[in-house]
Amino acid sequence: MGGLTDLGLDVPDCDGALVRCAASLSPSSNFGTNRLDAGCSVSVVIPAFNSARFIRAAIESALREAETGEVIVCDDGSTDATSEIARRCGDCVRVLELPHVGNPAYARNAGVQAAKFDVVAFLDSDDVWMPGKLERQLTVLLHDPGIAFTCTNAYRRSSPNQPVQDMDLLLGPEGGSSPALLDALILDNRVITSSVVARRAALMEAGLFSTSDDAAGVEDYDLWLRVVAEGGRFVYIDEPWLVYRDWGTSHRDSISAMQTCENVLAALTRLEQRYPSVAVSHRRTIRRRRALVHTEMSRAARLQGDRRLAREMAVKALQSRPLFIDAWKSLAAALVLH
Repeated sequence: MGGLTDLGLDVPDCDGALVRCAASLSPSSNFGTNRLDAGCSVSVVIPAFNSARFIRAAIESALREAETGEVIVCDDGSTDATSEIARRCGDCVRVLELPHVGNPAYARNAGVQAAKFDVVAFLDSDDVWMPGKLERQLTVLLHDPGIAFTCTNAYRRSSPNQPVQDMDLLLGPEGGSSPALLDALILDNRVITSSVVARRAALMEAGLFSTSDDAAGVEDYDLWLRVVAEGGRFVYIDEPWLVYRDWGTSHRDSISAMQTCENVLAALTRLEQRYPSVAVSHRRTIRRRRALVHTEMSRAARLQGDRRLAREMAVKALQSRPLFIDAWKSLAAALVLH
């Protein structure tokens, strides 16, 4: 991977300044030998709410991809200039003006349903793609019709003017491109929604994003579980193909860590109820994830000074995995909490 002194591509950032995203910084494509179908086009779905400050940079990063056939901005009842800015970005941009709900699942579902093409890519309104992202992922997706979606790593942008070369990776190392099975997804959601490139049919068959209250904050994870449970496979590419904004406020920030944990548990329960065979064949993995989540909830309760809840969550973790040492440590800590 080359350095930032190499020839690069200017990408407008969220504040209208320029971030030097070097073309050499985008990871090189090396999956297989097949070439993209010349006629393959992608529908890019961007949910947005009061995103006037960021939306232009997101749209332009998508339009730079030769494979982008259309960009669908799903405006969740914005009160700023989000829709107006989006419309000025070109003829390939469609704007769906929706009543405000405050849940990105509704907006993403509307975009998928309106998509013209068989492949859909997601991009949050405050994130931007690196050059070459769609080509890299389509090469993988089109290699095997059994692959339902691909996803990648990302650069984490933790301050407004942080240059790319100073950004950390959002996810830890995984070790290249690898087909991920349901067990891996149950244990750890490594799917960054802004990185996903998916077959539209697979999303539709799985029922799209859940809009229920107990899926808030994990509606994406809930969908990926169902897609894979339906028989689709996904490939995680351990390369950063987008810049993920991790500062300021967003829908993600409005949901507490404890509520997110509860909603993860609800997603696992829905998975078991909808797919009884999965509940049986992946029983040990599901119990392991429940133990991990309950242990995390025990730690969170302990930090809040709630000794009773900390003990209760640790006990639930041990009910799922009696020999889980972290749960025993959490229980011990809760018992001595003052």
